[in-house]
Amino acid sequence: MRHLLLLLALLTLSALVGCPPTDDDDSAADDDDVADDDDAVDDDDVVDDDDAVDDDDSAAADDDDDSSSGDDDDDSGDDDDTDDDDSADDDDSAAADDDDSSSVGDDDDSADDDDSADDDDSAPSTLWWETCGDPVCNGWTASGNPLCDTETPGDPCSPDGLECDPQDFCNVQYLCSTTDPRTEPGGCPISLRSAKKAIHYLPEPQVDALAADLLKMPLASWEYAIPGQPEGTHIGFIIDDQPQSPAVRGERVDLYGYTTMAVATLQAQQRQIETQQAQIDLLKAELAEVRKAIAR
Repeated sequence: MRHLLLLLALLTLSALVGCPPTDDDDSAADDDDVADDDDAVDDDDVVDDDDAVDDDDSAAADDDDDSSSGDDDDDSGDDDDTDDDDSADDDDSAAADDDDSSSVGDDDDSADDDDSADDDDSAPSTLWWETCGDPVCNGWTASGNPLCDTETPGDPCSPDGLECDPQDFCNVQYLCSTTDPRTEPGGCPISLRSAKKAIHYLPEPQVDALAADLLKMPLASWEYAIPGQPEGTHIGFIIDDQPQSPAVRGERVDLYGYTTMAVATLQAQQRQIETQQAQIDLLKAELAEVRKAIAR
């Protein structure tokens, strides 16, 4: 290629300095040869350029292949990383689910424990309590209940309703209960003014009415039909006969009301006695005056 360019340069230089060709045909031939050479040079250049382009394209293709391969490798690596991340996320999610499930189970157990504790707290405990005993203390008499041993008021006990006899002078019994029997309706009367309100003293007509009700109250004797009650024959009145009586509170006898009715009867009778005594005294005085008049 270089030789052809050099030859072309020499021919051009010869034409410029005036070296005549031998004839026109030779000149034409030379021109044709030069044209052919130029064409050949151009063809070679084109070929070389095409080859260069092809080489460049091939190199670029190789680079593209390498880049693509690298990208594929990177993508594959990214995919692997993504898969690893997804797997890690799945593991974390499963662990979280396990933790949530465990937490829910713990919450359920805690709720059960709380419910159990609430049930225990809400259930009232049974303790030993003292009963009222007799309205008037007359000394201990056997009640029919088993004698107390180590039982002490305020100590826990079971079952509810159990009784024992401490051999008290006023016949107080020990009762296993969730509440103090002395504060229940029909329990021990409290006579202090500070524990009462709406105090109203009964006039004589009301006292007389209570006395009349008591005097009309039918009395009976009976034996208990319920197991666990004192054995033997008892006397008193039957609540069914006097359901509206002041001595009755539901299904129990109000001993304080019953006693008050007896006191009202005594008071009424005492007034009658006093009235009759005054009449007797008056009659005695009149009789004495009559006797004096006859004696004259």
